[in-house]
Amino acid sequence: MGVKVQSWVMFAWLSSLFAPKASGPDLSQAPDEPVPTERVASSRPKDFKPWIGVDLDGTLAEATPWQGIEHIGPPVPLMLRRVKPWIGVDLDGTLAEATPWQGIEHIGPPVPLMLRRVKAWIEKGVRVKIMTARAGDPLGITATQQWLVAQGLPALEVTDRKDFGMIELWDDRAIQVVQNTGMCFLGTSYFARPKAPILPDEAADRTFIHVGSDAKPTSPKHSA
Repeated sequence: MGVKVQSWVMFAWLSSLFAPKASGPDLSQAPDEPVPTERVASSRPKDFKPWIGVDLDGTLAEATPWQGIEHIGPPVPLMLRRVKPWIGVDLDGTLAEATPWQGIEHIGPPVPLMLRRVKAWIEKGVRVKIMTARAGDPLGITATQQWLVAQGLPALEVTDRKDFGMIELWDDRAIQVVQNTGMCFLGTSYFARPKAPILPDEAADRTFIHVGSDAKPTSPKHSA
């Protein structure tokens, strides 16, 4: 009796495999699935700019045992090289003339020489970001990008932060410091001199390298 029951169960299971299936919806007239490029125009804003997200722990930085929110493992060299380097360009006083403050949306006329430089860099494929305190306000970012477009430039990324991808900064207020030495370059122009107090023995200790001198500091390594 037990053998007959098992045989019947097996027969019923096999029959269910080959039984006619209930008819599903007719997909023969369904439109083809659009390719990604066809979906972009209909589902993304016209001014949308694609971006790539990079995970930190385990991708850009080595995954290490948890030691708190402020601890991050050493960088992964290969991933670090994949982050495209960029040049930071200050706005007011560098790319645009510094004018009396008239609000976050007012920007002075362009500085011709600097404008030509930035255009040449972009034509060569160099990544450029605008470094300005205006980036702390959304209106400042919008105004800066509109100003850039009016000068014949793309709506470049506007930021007030540097990251590991920044290789240099063009800024009328910056003082260039030789890495790991504390020494800095001192130009003859008033605008190239530090406004911060300096030590009484700075000149005697040759802590400044005068532009045009024979001093040849070692090539600095990349730093944040």
